[in-house]
Amino acid sequence: MLEQRIETHINDILTGDAQKNALDFVKCLRVSDMTFERGKGYWEDKHYWMIKYKGEFVCFILIGGDNEKDESWTIWSDDSGSNWFEDYPLDEHTKEIIYMNVDLCENCGGCIGGTSKTIFGKTFDIVCRTAFKFDNPDHEVVECTKKLVELRKKDIQKRLCGTDSYTDINALAIDEWADNDWEWSIPISREVFAEAKNGNWDVLLTPTKPVPHEWFSPFIHKNRLDGVKLLGLASGGGQQMPIFTVLGADCTVLDYSERQLDREREVAEREGYDINIVRADMTKKFPFNNNCFDIIFHPVSNCFIEDVYHVWNECYRVLKPGGVLLSGLDNGFNFIVEDYTVRPLVITNKLPYNPLKNPAQLKHTLDEDGSIQFSHTFDEQIGGQLKAGFIITAAYEDFNNEPDAIADGIPSFWATKAVKLQISGSHKYRALD
Repeated sequence: MLEQRIETHINDILTGDAQKNALDFVKCLRVSDMTFERGKGYWEDKHYWMIKYKGEFVCFILIGGDNEKDESWTIWSDDSGSNWFEDYPLDEHTKEIIYMNVDLCENCGGCIGGTSKTIFGKTFDIVCRTAFKFDNPDHEVVECTKKLVELRKKDIQKRLCGTDSYTDINALAIDEWADNDWEWSIPISREVFAEAKNGNWDVLLTPTKPVPHEWFSPFIHKNRLDGVKLLGLASGGGQQMPIFTVLGADCTVLDYSERQLDREREVAEREGYDINIVRADMTKKFPFNNNCFDIIFHPVSNCFIEDVYHVWNECYRVLKPGGVLLSGLDNGFNFIVEDYTVRPLVITNKLPYNPLKNPAQLKHTLDEDGSIQFSHTFDEQIGGQLKAGFIITAAYEDFNNEPDAIADGIPSFWATKAVKLQISGSHKYRALD
């Protein structure tokens, strides 16, 4: 028999605002990729759940108190020996709510007794192992607990972070952005799709400048891509692939974010076309045979990986001779300046920006948006393509989609067209452009 979801118990036991607030909190947990496990031992016969992220405790929820007639609910935090709540900056109002809900030990027997803990800059004595307890939290308090969940999640991510897991962290971060209407995760509309059918289309490798249609040469004919084998590399989101599909291309999209791939599925189902959707990590070997694509379309995304040389080598391997690689590239400027509204511009970080080698940068990037990003040099971005064997036949610069950056004429991105060499009849290498 399948275990009932916590939402079922909330609906059965709680009413009114309590039910609404509990469901809202649980929804937040699910969106944040938390898992739910029923309590064991003492808690086995109660409506008690242990909430985990990546196998580590985040919080605990009790619905209904000690009996089913009790229309109350409680949230406990979990710190498991981590100091994630010691000095993280929070606004004063949020801290006051937290201070009122510090779980002071009452010698219940659930732990070895209270200990002294520093909580967001303030020291408390005899605090339980579960540092916070929220009884019947109202909407304002629930919003506060959501912030604590986010902080605990980042704490777990930091400690799990390593060369084998940073791409998982990035995939989860992008999933979260997508759930919050990230601009690169908003699928094209029916109207834009219909316009593309009529031959009116543009696509982006970088934030603002459309890719020139002639960059798709020699595969574009009469403004269409009929029969062209096209790979969208880290190109999920339902923005470019629908355009290429309606132009007649045989499309495959590879992305590591499940939400970005969900957007591709949504548009394909809405418009009634087929697309090959592949969830894969581009830091690994691409799951494709040699020489199988005519075009690779690779929007700005390699800022989320450490080794771009591997990507260029894999692109060269899976492209057919004469194939075209279209890439959007971050030139590193975004990593040294954070606020484009401040004049004069303030340099806040050093290059190279590699959080896997710099603990301060790791804390900075995770605290900022939950992702782990990397700057890359001209040698890596341009030289790396040349080293892999490509010939670069066209390029342009682009800007952040912000008025100040555009007005100041400060480019933050490059776009390149690169061609895989093929052997001509005379056995000399030549590039098709």
